[in-house]
Amino acid sequence: MAYDPKAVLDQLETLVSGLASMQDVQIGVPGSLSNQVSAYVTLGGLNPKDKAAGLRSLWQNFLITFGYRTDGNVSTAERTLADLLKELEQALFDDRTLAGTVESLEADFSGADDPQYVPIAGQEFRRYPVLVRVKQSRNYP
Repeated sequence: MAYDPKAVLDQLETLVSGLASMQDVQIGVPGSLSNQVSAYVTLGGLNPKDKAAGLRSLWQNFLITFGYRTDGNVSTAERTLADLLKELEQALFDDRTLAGTVESLEADFSGADDPQYVPIAGQEFRRYPVLVRVKQSRNYP
């Protein structure tokens, strides 16, 4: 399997776009979140390791960040995020290859252990990050 982080970005965007209640998903951090339920997918760190002579294993981190505009109703925000996270976990682990773009994946949902409500463009959003770590490989001389 070739190293192709753009394919992973695209596949994660597609996967998150298919979640119920999701209104807007994009690649990259938006300047503002215009919808009540939004998400964005960003690149994280890369950890290359030589696996065997001529083969490098590449572990790449991607961050999926959900944003829910609370409109003063934090209970609905938490309940909607709970449903989205349940769906995301199911979708990620139903196909651990992200439609053949990766050899394997791991997901860490603990990034929101300290709940964050953040102001974005004058409105309050509940922010929930999920780290997805994938493995791809590539040959080297």
